[in-house]
Amino acid sequence: MNKQKTIKEPQGNAVLHGVSVRDFRMIMHMNMTKKHLSKHIGTFVCEGMPLHDKEFIKEGSVKVIDFMAGKYGKSESTFYLNEKDSPMFDTIEALVSHYHAR
Repeated sequence: MNKQKTIKEPQGNAVLHGVSVRDFRMIMHMNMTKKHLSKHIGTFVCEGMPLHDKEFIKEGSVKVIDFMAGKYGKSESTFYLNEKDSPMFDTIEALVSHYHAR
């Protein structure tokens, strides 16, 4: 199944217009007593733009406050291209803006 999701863009930010993600899937998930970790991979779809057909990684972590009670802390995410020496960003919007602003 090849689903595409459009990145939600803030009002008036044309940099993200027309950028979609396809084949977004989880490639790693670990439940530990202090943290939950996950890693996802996806591919950008944006014809004629620098990120078209480039793979990106989303790494996420959630602090576990009380596992038995189901209490969790704030989640943190990091986004980067699946390339050597790729810079890391806190949001997917920041990643897209960085490469499309060039």
